[in-house]
Amino acid sequence: MEIKLLGTGGADGMPGLFCRCSACLYARLHGGKDLRTRASALIDSTLKIDLPPDTLSQSLKGELDMSAVETLLFTHGHDDHFCLSEIQYLGKHFISPPDHPLYLLAPLNIIEQVDLLYANRDLPLCFQVLSLWKTILAGGYRITPLEAKHVTDMECFNYLIQEISTGKTLLYATDTGWWDEKTWSFLVGKHVDGVVMECGMGPIREGYAGHLSIAQIIAAREKLLTQNTITPDTLFVATHLSHAGGFLHQDYEAVLCPHGITTGFDGMTFTL
Repeated sequence: MEIKLLGTGGADGMPGLFCRCSACLYARLHGGKDLRTRASALIDSTLKIDLPPDTLSQSLKGELDMSAVETLLFTHGHDDHFCLSEIQYLGKHFISPPDHPLYLLAPLNIIEQVDLLYANRDLPLCFQVLSLWKTILAGGYRITPLEAKHVTDMECFNYLIQEISTGKTLLYATDTGWWDEKTWSFLVGKHVDGVVMECGMGPIREGYAGHLSIAQIIAAREKLLTQNTITPDTLFVATHLSHAGGFLHQDYEAVLCPHGITTGFDGMTFTL
């Protein structure tokens, strides 16, 4: 299973679109790993997680063939993860008929929005509504939605994604704060080969509870170790990183690496 992190930023990216904090000023000047687009990932070139407004720039930078994507998996309906307008470019006025439909897997509210807007557009889409804790088979993967702790006005999912041919399993967890006990309990005894988990609050410990802080992502890894979901050697990558608290890539590395957590960056690719 090959995972490419197409974007590793928060809702406003980094540098933030209108931000002039010290971290954003540095990122604009120096670039590199401090340039972060909105969070998304690509698995084995065929399974894409989320469709942010940066998808075109991510595909150009990564030299990706987006027509190879067979399955589009959504975490939730916030517009940094679900840019509804991009779906129109599957239409016959923009491309020749594709050789396969795009399977769109998502919570009910996302399926309803897509269906409402594009009902009469004759797009090559197939829909499947996902339900918490219920595993489905799609594109060579077993996909299980977990309950994220993000907002209360829409369903928000994290995912266990297992490649059927190899048994390798990825835990993809963004956007979420500290999970409720039912999510922790569901993961007890599950074997996970790699984790991509958000750290949207950075060094900020108080305030919005819908994202994890540095202290919380460290505690989350320790809890997953304790309940045997992961081992000390399991690759554990932080994503959805913002300029919150003035942190740069090197600052995240300095505090996360000693705790066995790798700081993700746009374009990072790894294999499980």
